[in-house]
Amino acid sequence: MKKCDFTESLMKKLRNNPQRCADYLNDVKEDGDEKAFWLAIKIIIDAHGGMTEIAKRANLNRPSMYKALSGEGSPRIDTIDKIMNSIGLDINYSVRK
Repeated sequence: MKKCDFTESLMKKLRNNPQRCADYLNDVKEDGDEKAFWLAIKIIIDAHGGMTEIAKRANLNRPSMYKALSGEGSPRIDTIDKIMNSIGLDINYSVRK
């Protein structure tokens, strides 16, 4: 299977399915690879209409969103929260067991 086929298949599974998006992000986060985590967020954004669409929904300007998700920027928590909210997710914290 080609990489682009895998990504397209993943995006179809994530589209309009916040629970799958949350599960996917949690799985990637557990691996501890920060670059993989930011890539996962970008894949979820693409699955929900792309950067332009999510920037509109999140009431953010697109260049700032690109910078925040580039891995080079330092995204603010409120920026990440707006992005997550625009795709139906909340940033939640829980007590470790």
